[in-house]
Amino acid sequence: MSNFLKFKNKLKGILFLNGEGKKNNKVLRYLPGIILGLVTVLFVTFLFPFHQLPESQVVTLAPWQAILPFFIRFVLILLVFLFFLIFLYLLKKEVLESFSQLLIIAILVVTEMALGYFLVLQLGFSYYLIPITLGSMLLTLLLGYEVGLIYSFLIGFLLEIVFNFSFNLDFISIVAGSVATFSVRGVKERYKFYRPMLYNSLSYLVMIYLFEVLKGSQAQAILEQCGYGILNGFFSTFLAMGLLPIFEYLFDITTDITLLELSDLNRPVLKRLALEAPGTYHHSIVVGNLAEAAAKVLNANPLLARVGAYYHDIGKIEKPEYFVENQMGAKSKHEKLSPSMSALILESHVKEGAELAQKEHLPKKLTDLIKEHHGTTLMAYFYKKALDQRIPEVQESEYRYPGPKPRSKEAAILMLADAVEAASRTLEEPKPARIMSLIKKIIMDKFEQGELEECELTLKDLHIIEESFLPILIGVFHPRIDYPELVEES
Repeated sequence: MSNFLKFKNKLKGILFLNGEGKKNNKVLRYLPGIILGLVTVLFVTFLFPFHQLPESQVVTLAPWQAILPFFIRFVLILLVFLFFLIFLYLLKKEVLESFSQLLIIAILVVTEMALGYFLVLQLGFSYYLIPITLGSMLLTLLLGYEVGLIYSFLIGFLLEIVFNFSFNLDFISIVAGSVATFSVRGVKERYKFYRPMLYNSLSYLVMIYLFEVLKGSQAQAILEQCGYGILNGFFSTFLAMGLLPIFEYLFDITTDITLLELSDLNRPVLKRLALEAPGTYHHSIVVGNLAEAAAKVLNANPLLARVGAYYHDIGKIEKPEYFVENQMGAKSKHEKLSPSMSALILESHVKEGAELAQKEHLPKKLTDLIKEHHGTTLMAYFYKKALDQRIPEVQESEYRYPGPKPRSKEAAILMLADAVEAASRTLEEPKPARIMSLIKKIIMDKFEQGELEECELTLKDLHIIEESFLPILIGVFHPRIDYPELVEES
């Protein structure tokens, strides 16, 4: 592991507070975010100076008169942040519980405020060149459109306060930020950023034109300011495109854009799986269809569920012949092995899959799915075989997968889809009623064994999953017409 990766992991351990004790302690969970928020508020408050007064007036100012404007600004900025946090709590509560995600927001606030300071106050450029939609686009892609939308309100009001309400940046930020948020929301491929770029520039153009006309600006000034707005739209989008992979890497966030790139079946590791473990490959494709269908109806991430299914068994590449789907009717290699050795081989595909995922630089979300897709399930066949052979001191723990249990909806869905697809292959007459009965049995077994206790699924969700799996499996096992042979007439 490189020194940079070691430093990154150590920093995450210190800052992100992922320990169990800290998770259960609400004060410790929110304290770093509160401190971060106050630091950000203070930075924004004192970054921008107030308009310079004549020297004679400065001399006669009492100390409290010099401090008062900064205190008022601090209170206003604090109120804006409080309203932002309230809306964040209502719309995307999980962001408040993640220091890393709050850190992303703080970095973007500081960056945009600093750009405003240097572009306008230091370099003398138009305030229409401040990339106020940059944060909205990045947060939409990284954390969700809800965060991007309320961020556009936050940054607009902050800029309006620090510029002493001299401009109309709050309205421009709200409108342009909202347009940028919804235009970038559906982007799944990097080359399709041209669409939000056009919408972004157009929203700047319209808003700037309206405000400049209302101000009574001359035609030349209007054209000049509109030009700045169009340039800002293009610049902000290009900047968002460039910064997105950096934020993804530093904060272990996997966007749908990255997931769609990883869903390409021509990627080397998936081609290896298709060639070296063809049974596993086809199993993974069907599991992907099942997982995606269930994730859609449960408001989970269907793309993550499908892509996770494609990669969940890549560890079987190392020893494909020991897994039944790759034996193609040949004699099982496990017949010559002890039950404990067979269990070790089955268990190893999870560990080897996680290691291969790291070598392939797959995102942490996919690596977690690989580790969690079996949870701590008992390898019942080999455990029973060991008991039948009366092997002394048989420990049930030796015949369980190492875990952890699924900790997300997507991981739980993947576990169920994997088990259901594998079991469905044993049905001699796969009629809809039998398929449904099997689905219910598999899901209930996982529930009763406690494999789903750490994820967010309810009993109602499990019934929804059952219904979503059924049509996919009926499609897989649908009957075909037995076409008669044509006899040529002499």
